[in-house]
Formats: sequence, structure tokens, C-alpha cells
Amino acid sequence: MNESIRKLIDSCRPQGDDLGQPEMQPLADLIANDEGAARQLVRSRQLDDTITAAVHNVPTPAGLEQRLLTALADSAAVATEIPSTSSGESTLVEEPPPIRGKDDESVVVLSSKSGFSRSRRLWMLVATCAAVTVVIAFFVNSFSGPTITDDELASAALSWKVGDTGWKQGNFVWTRYPLPKAIRATKVLQRKLYTIPQYKATARCYDLKLKRGGTARVYVFKATPSFELPAAPPAHQVFTRGKCVAAWISGGLVYVLVVDSLEEYEDAIRPPSQLTLRWPVEGNFCPIGTV
Repeated sequence: MNESIRKLIDSCRPQGDDLGQPEMQPLADLIANDEGAARQLVRSRQLDDTITAAVHNVPTPAGLEQRLLTALADSAAVATEIPSTSSGESTLVEEPPPIRGKDDESVVVLSSKSGFSRSRRLWMLVATCAAVTVVIAFFVNSFSGPTITDDELASAALSWKVGDTGWKQGNFVWTRYPLPKAIRATKVLQRKLYTIPQYKATARCYDLKLKRGGTARVYVFKATPSFELPAAPPAHQVFTRGKCVAAWISGGLVYVLVVDSLEEYEDAIRPPSQLTLRWPVEGNFCPIGTV
């Protein structure tokens, strides 16, 4: 992978449609055919998501604004500056040493330089607090996006155009992106990597042959905190427009199932009672190969 592709991957935001931009076309073409590049993009997105999760719920300390204003007022009272000298450096007004008479007691006057040192420390503390606040605000505003519900995801899935090229034949699934146990099918007809710019995701797309002869399409990709989906497929389709679509999260993966009718949806979804009784084969839904 050359340096230009690495820069394109690193420049992709966690949320957005960067891969749909014209300047990102080389990256979109590459990850559609190169699983290594697709994994690199997923790792980059996971790092962004980790940073987002770390800072998303960090509250602004209570009373921070008032404490900063108080610190500024205290530091202004400690040291008073006069206009700069010809050298351009500010000088501090120091109290003149006391005039000591014959019977005067010894008097010790503290130099204003000690106050200047305290002032610098206060300013450094204020600057540090302000910098931390700015960084937190930047990450929260830049990386935190709106939540995505099952209805919204199902509606979006109806517009995904996978295309007819780039499919891999054979009854195999990707080991790290397996088909869910909730789906029952007899065969994987074909599989393909598919980029979803809308969610900055590289999905594994499967075309399946169902038990009663129908077909189904399943998209599998990594879940992020933005997705608020059920933990199992719903009892009925969650969206319909000539298609039946269901979306859920299981094992840290988002699953989106698209079928042509309610009958095929019911044929594809395994009843909950069968999930615990069926014979598991390599963690998949049926005895097929993995890659």
C-alpha cells in the first residue's frame, strides 16, 4: 500500500460520506477489491471510534468558568505591569527599599518578582485548563454523530447498489464476519466486499439461498456506538417498499437482511426456540466453508 493511499485512509472521518467524494475515488475502488486495504480502513475507523467513545461522555467540570475568572482576577492583583521598555520587555514595579533611621527596626520588603513568578504559574494553569477544554470540545463536536435506528438503517439499505461485478462464487463466509445464527439458509450463492460511504463501513455482502427456494441478501459490518439497534431480528419486517428489511446487532457486528417478501423473511429468520436446539457447526448457520 503506497503512501498516498495511507493518507487517504487516515483522512477519512469516522462519520460522513468521504468515500463518495471524487478525490476519494481511488480509495473507494481499492477497498472494493483489496481486502487488506479494507481492513486498514476498518482499523483506522475503529481507532477514531475509540477516541470518540473516550471523550464523548466527558462532562465539563462544574464551576470551571468561574474558577478561571477568579484565577485571572487573582493573578491581576498579584502583579502590576507597566508599559514595556525600549527593549520590548515588560518590567514590574518594585517597592523602593525602606529608608532606615537610626532607631528603626530592621524591615524586610518582599520583591514583586516573587508575585510575578506566582502569576506565571497561575497563567500556565489557566492556559492548560483552557487547552484541555478546547480539545474535548473539538473531539466531541467533530466525531460524535447522530444515532442510527433500525428504521433509518433499513431505509438506507434499500438504496444500496451492490452491482453485478466483483462477486466471489462458492459456499464460503468470511471468518471474522460470519453469518448470524438467527438466519437459516441452505447455501451461500456468492459474496462480495461492499463499501457503504454513508456509514464509512466496509461490509461483507452475502447472497443466500433460502430453505424454500427464495433468496436473501445480508450485509455484515462492524458496529459503532452510533447504531441503536435491537439485539435480535424483529418478529416482523421493520421497513417495506417492495422489500422486507431487518437490522440488528450481534457479537459487535451489524446485520442487515433484505428479502423480497414477508414469506421469505419468515423463511430466513430462525425462531428463537431453535437457536438453542440447533447443532452449531463452526459457529455458522450451516456446514459451509470459511475464508
